[in-house]
Amino acid sequence: MLLLAVVVVVSAACGSSGGASGSKPNVCPRAWAGSWQAWADRVGMTIYCPGWLPSPIDGVIHGQWNTARVPDRQWQLGYAWLEQGQLVHVVFEGYPPGTFPPTCEGQPCFGGREPKTEQVAGRTVTWYDHNLASHTGHIAAIFHSLGNDYVISIHVATPVSTAADAKADLRHIIRSLAVVKPEP
Repeated sequence: MLLLAVVVVVSAACGSSGGASGSKPNVCPRAWAGSWQAWADRVGMTIYCPGWLPSPIDGVIHGQWNTARVPDRQWQLGYAWLEQGQLVHVVFEGYPPGTFPPTCEGQPCFGGREPKTEQVAGRTVTWYDHNLASHTGHIAAIFHSLGNDYVISIHVATPVSTAADAKADLRHIIRSLAVVKPEP
């Protein structure tokens, strides 16, 4: 009976749609929440904390696998892990109104736009697969929210992962996003 109760609880948690009508909104994991709140306060805009990231990286900002920067009015968080030829690299960016799309050495940073958008957890996502700068070799998911543009990208690390794997991981991240608003 106890095992059945655990399975029901775990199944309900895994099936959560994260903010869909009638469900509880996603929350930033407790171990990451303080750094994401400090980040939202630093950049002065609403951001999205992931509730899930591919192993072995975690979502602690200024942690072992993280870089963070705020040039101009936009921001970027990068998470990278490399060991024995295996790479996990995820980049988050936020662009306030008037700062998107960025250019990289005179060219659009994001290229290879797929013709169709996709709905993921209530967000209209546009996919790009020929990107430059810190997104080189990445699949990028871009969505617009609260007047801002947000980018989450993940490196396609063949032969360990494929473009399909990267998109599946990005969908998982997007479904797990929790709103973090800057505090006054």
